[in-house]
Amino acid sequence: MPRGKSQRIQHWRLRQYEISIFGFLALMFLNLTQGKAQTGIPQKYYEAEIKFQGFNWTEAISGFQEVLNDTAATYKAPANFRISICHERLGNLPAALMYAEQAFRLDSSQDDYVIHYANLLEKKYEFNKAWGLRMELIRRQPRYISRYEDALQNASNRNNPEQCLLITQQWEDQFGLNLGLAERNAQIFLALNDTASAKKQFLNLIEKLNGRADIVDAYNKFNNRINPQKTGICPGAKTHLLAGEEALAYEKIKECAEENPEKLELLEYQFLIAYIIEDIPEMESCIEKLYTYFPFLENHAQYAEDVKNYCIENKNQTLKTQFSHTASPSVNWQFIQSKILWQLGKIDSARKELQTLYNLNSENSIIPRFQIQQLLNDIPTK
Repeated sequence: MPRGKSQRIQHWRLRQYEISIFGFLALMFLNLTQGKAQTGIPQKYYEAEIKFQGFNWTEAISGFQEVLNDTAATYKAPANFRISICHERLGNLPAALMYAEQAFRLDSSQDDYVIHYANLLEKKYEFNKAWGLRMELIRRQPRYISRYEDALQNASNRNNPEQCLLITQQWEDQFGLNLGLAERNAQIFLALNDTASAKKQFLNLIEKLNGRADIVDAYNKFNNRINPQKTGICPGAKTHLLAGEEALAYEKIKECAEENPEKLELLEYQFLIAYIIEDIPEMESCIEKLYTYFPFLENHAQYAEDVKNYCIENKNQTLKTQFSHTASPSVNWQFIQSKILWQLGKIDSARKELQTLYNLNSENSIIPRFQIQQLLNDIPTK
């Protein structure tokens, strides 16, 4: 079952519950120690914790900072952890990451600190740095499925099929072979344009389970879905693009994508044409579908979100319009990447991306070659 928006909200609520439980236990401990030799630091931490539990992030930061400022403090690791969460809630990611790293360095034995630190690193696209943390979390608790999911997402974000396989193999060792795992693996390989390896996931499972009927049926459906002769790339949309009818092309590609909701290529093309016609609500609709149908390709959804935000800022003529991606996660979005690089003044990179796209472009591509050539002509040469 893909993890859609509602399930991501449930995951967020569960995380809030875990934080509240942790805070409640901390408060109980501090209350029990009030009558002992504890004086300054526990009371300061206790007061800051009350602000934290009341979602008063700014005041909580000030309270926990007092704990950190006291050289005799014995609660520095949890105080850093709490400050990091506060900054994250306030949208201050750099500060959140700094305090998360401090908490981790002070006490790396706490899984909560490690998970929080890894999550923030990945929000900053520091996937390589977070990878070691993900593997350590699996080593500590190999029976937690969510840890395999997070590590698999990390490897997928870095387009590393070898490490994807490493995680799914460890997952299989712990929980056994199953169809869901084969489908996850196949989807990742498909996104990496490795159709042969994607099919192999099902074929291996069929062999190991002696041709079980439901596995064979799943493989046949998967094979039909990825067979270009049956699903195609929505030729009607390309026809409209050739005629310069971008709005009609979008309606056609949207129709094709809705008929084949789990075909990533169609959804990528839908987002591409939504970008071309600058339709922000339709771009948002595509992003939601990426999260719903392809939850293990969050780098696709994140890239699409950043493109959408860039378009909004560019349309509003924001002075400091930024775009941090140096490459698109899919060859089908190279056109988008090229145009944004050009708008940001990175002419050499833009021309290089477009030239590569032009050379790779074939009759199967949704973007007509003349449109790529037209954008190439628009980009000035030095």
